[in-house]
Amino acid sequence: MGKIIGIAFISIIVVLGALYLFNSKSNTTFNDFVLDTGEITSIEIIKTSTDKEIVIENGNDVKGILEHFYEAELKENEMGSIDFNESYWMTLKSNGARKLGMTVYDEKYLLIFDYNQNKQTSYQIISDFNAYNIEKYFN
Repeated sequence: MGKIIGIAFISIIVVLGALYLFNSKSNTTFNDFVLDTGEITSIEIIKTSTDKEIVIENGNDVKGILEHFYEAELKENEMGSIDFNESYWMTLKSNGARKLGMTVYDEKYLLIFDYNQNKQTSYQIISDFNAYNIEKYFN
């Protein structure tokens, strides 16, 4: 009987360890898939609640927005139907050419479209992320 309990206990530990490893490998950061942001020269942002659009071309402002995203820890996650109050549609460009499209839903989800690969991926933002760093450009 003790042998069965020991085997069950070890099996549970192995399964939990495998789940932890699988879960930790699916976490990423913005920097992991946006490797060459030095070539990003402008960011277009549309605030969906007001349909107001701004274009940020100042190098320091572009760098500041991108650095804020670098700090965000992301987990690939299908969004499905989500509840949100505000979203921002963003287009990152390099000398007028679209590189990435991003939609930020509140401070919870990030949808990224890579124009070069024609690929869309959705992420849950699992670290502290403050949308004020985007919102401040609309004030």
